[in-house]
Amino acid sequence: MDTITHAVAGAAIALAVKDRVGKAGVAAVMAATLVPDADLVVQVFSPELYLKYHRVVLNSLPVVLALSTVIAAAAWLYGRYKNFVALWGLSSGAMMLHVAMDYTNSYGAKPLWPFVNKWSALDLVFIIDPWVTGIFALGILAMKYYGKKTLVLAACLALLFSYWGMREFAHQRAMALFKLQYPDAISIGAFPAPVNPFKWRMVAQTCDAYWTGWYNIVDGEWDAVEIHPRPKPEKVIMAAREAPFVKTFLEFARYPWFSYLPNDDSWTVSIQDLRFSGFGGGKGFVTTVKVNPDGTTDGGKFSFRKND
Repeated sequence: MDTITHAVAGAAIALAVKDRVGKAGVAAVMAATLVPDADLVVQVFSPELYLKYHRVVLNSLPVVLALSTVIAAAAWLYGRYKNFVALWGLSSGAMMLHVAMDYTNSYGAKPLWPFVNKWSALDLVFIIDPWVTGIFALGILAMKYYGKKTLVLAACLALLFSYWGMREFAHQRAMALFKLQYPDAISIGAFPAPVNPFKWRMVAQTCDAYWTGWYNIVDGEWDAVEIHPRPKPEKVIMAAREAPFVKTFLEFARYPWFSYLPNDDSWTVSIQDLRFSGFGGGKGFVTTVKVNPDGTTDGGKFSFRKND
């Protein structure tokens, strides 16, 4: 999820436990909530580093357990509340919720890094989901004006897991419909829209093309259906695959669509992850690489938007 949603969720947890754990405990909860997004800073240096490390190290469960212990120890040392087990439980719980919220969206994470160096995602919600943000924002308001903070927080978490359950049902429904529509597909993915829980992005991989489009599982309407022909494995494509950052991008991308254009003395190869092709003008998450006549490359460059 986005950092704002994580911050709102952390604030709801902190408000619910503030009277028991004091300021140091609140600081521990907020730190644990936000620390996994600290790797956003690598985007300042390069988009390539962002794609390589964001949601990898700091979303790893072994790292989460270690960091939550450090945060709890700091709160125990400098705060008046001296129940270390409770502080550790709050810190680890807040950080685990962060990881779970990231794991449910279509970007994904590497929760078992470094033991399993593989991206995983449940594809239930979009990276920014106002419904999730709204659950905790309303919870904060209820705590301030209604009281019974622990009960309100429990209700927020129950609503969150119920919402995820509803999205899982809708996701399975979308997958079943897409398989009926494309029975010969090698692979099919269903990815959530930002707001409408009933609208899903379809990507179907066949032998010679990728098919993409939007589908509403309630009214049964298709929108913006497109075909992306898959080029033959020519030398220029094979050379592009060997570029250092292209290898990293292909580890991340689930539906990498290759296209290329000739230049005066080289080729420009574009690889787009079609999971994100329906957003921001349809040009999201693209790596481009220059391939020279002798097969060498410039290493590859990542962009969140193709026209960057």
